[in-house]
This record gives sequence, C-alpha cells and structure tokens, in this order.
Amino acid sequence: AKRLFRHHISNKWGVYVITLFPNSIETDVVLDSFIPCDVTTLLPIFSRCTGTELWVSLVEKAIAKLSASYAALSSSLISMENVLFLLTGAPVLFLETSSSPSSLASQTWISLSNHRKRGGFPVCCTIKDSTPATADKAIQLGLIPNLWYSLIELKEYCSHRLVKLRSPLSGVSWTGE
Repeated sequence: AKRLFRHHISNKWGVYVITLFPNSIETDVVLDSFIPCDVTTLLPIFSRCTGTELWVSLVEKAIAKLSASYAALSSSLISMENVLFLLTGAPVLFLETSSSPSSLASQTWISLSNHRKRGGFPVCCTIKDSTPATADKAIQLGLIPNLWYSLIELKEYCSHRLVKLRSPLSGVSWTGE
C-alpha cells in the first residue's frame, strides 16, 4: 500500500496523492482527507482499517474519484479484477475454478506458475458458495469465504504441489492439504 502514496507523511493540509493505473497509465489522484462517515457512529460508511489508519479509506476514495462516485464502486462495473488492475497497472489473470477440480488442477498450476515466472503477483479469492457444506469445508481448512489471498509461493515437492497463501484480514492460517 505504501507504493500507492506519493508521500508517506501526513501533512497539515490533509492532502494526499495516490498513484493508480487506469488503462496502465500511471496517474496521480489528489485527495483531501475528508471521508464519508455515519453521523451517529462517526465511523467511515464504506471501507475502513482497524484502528485509526486511513489508507484503506483513502485508496477507496481515489478509486471512487476515478470512477466518478462511491456509488459506482458498488455497481457491477467495478470488479475485483478492475480494482487490482487500477492498483497495480499489471495484467490480471482470472481463472474460474468452479468446474471439476481434477481437470482444472493441472491447468491452474501451469497458469499460476507461468504468471509468477513473468513477474506477476497472483491473488486468489474464495467465493461465497451456494452450498453451506462447501463453505463449512473451506472454513475448516482455514479459508474464509469471499476473501482475497495473496499467492506467496508455489512449490513442488515429490508429487505434491504446495501453495502458500496470505491474507492479513483472515486472522487464521491455512491448514489445508
């Protein structure tokens, strides 16, 4: 997140410059520090960090500014792939893994490995499943439904393929196989 901010020190004017990459073009977005808050709780209405950090709210505000409004962020026009592209300027590889796991495992491994070798920074997401049994299984393995994970490392050991994932938001470690 630090690379998104042009200046890493808060200033007395409450002005921030956040670098985003619409259409792969490095673009500075100038913002004030006013964040929309609920009048009764005084908490930000949209995204927020724990504690008193503002960076999540400021990045969201910059994306909202590029998208013309906060309302546009909740529309189907702003997908997670679009947000990742805005944040990095790098190509986004989207793999749908809802089909048969056995037929998809090799294809997914090859795609992730190739993307990683080209300098990509793959992320993974668990999607809310319509069946409670699948969601329960994911939770038992330490994965949280509808949460994004960074792909930290891919390793092959004997005939096993290992994937190391990280999400600072989950608060749990993956215990899966």
